[in-house]
Amino acid sequence: MHTFYLEPENWHTLTLTGNEFHHLSKVLRLKAGEEISLLDGRGKEAICRISGIDKKEAKLTLLAEKMYPEEQSRITLALGWGKAARRGFILEKCVELEAHALWFWQAERSQFPVPKDMKNSWQEQLIAGAKQCKNPYLPEISALSKGVKELIEKSKDFEHKQLLVESDYQHEAFLAEKDLGLKGDTLCVIGPEGGFEESEIEAARKADSARKKLNCLSTRALKHIRSVIGFYDGKQRQSWCLDFTGGTNSKRNNEATSGRIAPP
Repeated sequence: MHTFYLEPENWHTLTLTGNEFHHLSKVLRLKAGEEISLLDGRGKEAICRISGIDKKEAKLTLLAEKMYPEEQSRITLALGWGKAARRGFILEKCVELEAHALWFWQAERSQFPVPKDMKNSWQEQLIAGAKQCKNPYLPEISALSKGVKELIEKSKDFEHKQLLVESDYQHEAFLAEKDLGLKGDTLCVIGPEGGFEESEIEAARKADSARKKLNCLSTRALKHIRSVIGFYDGKQRQSWCLDFTGGTNSKRNNEATSGRIAPP
């Protein structure tokens, strides 16, 4: 069954327009009477029947609907802004592996300035990934253009924070599953291609020195900062290893796809 995306604010219309309509009518050439899956990116999934198609839109009839609860363990990835070459891959894998949010932040060694506004193409890539893997939640994307101070301020309410550094830096431990399976919101911070400046690491440590929430962790594969990150769901619902250098080693158990809404 083909999957489509409908914005939460337009969910009540049950009408596909724009790119989604073009894909349904011109690419897939679906007809009235066929059934599709629909996602809103905020946890809602529906099974719909195409009730009518005209030149600019497709009308749908709701057959079944389900709301998926958010995970108790939520991971936000804060990635130092870098070259665009791997950005599409990063966006795709963040939604596929169910990251809660993705922040692009301006690091001292970022080669280019972070855009002040989120690009439409980023959201489109997230939507494409969600439809492919049927993730009912889209990661929230933010662009932090004011450096490590803005990153520190935005993350002040996180329960857990992991600063992922190269092994050359002083660190408490190597990244492990236990560090990312904690209930609540966890922030994982990665530098750009050139790594962190010492001042950025010290600023992050100093900001959390009183609350003791920040762990400075290393992974052996973090050389050049396009790293191997392990995300781990505390419920054992899924686990994976994400390699920003170009490959993924993804492992999901059967529970990851169980409970999906079934056609009536």
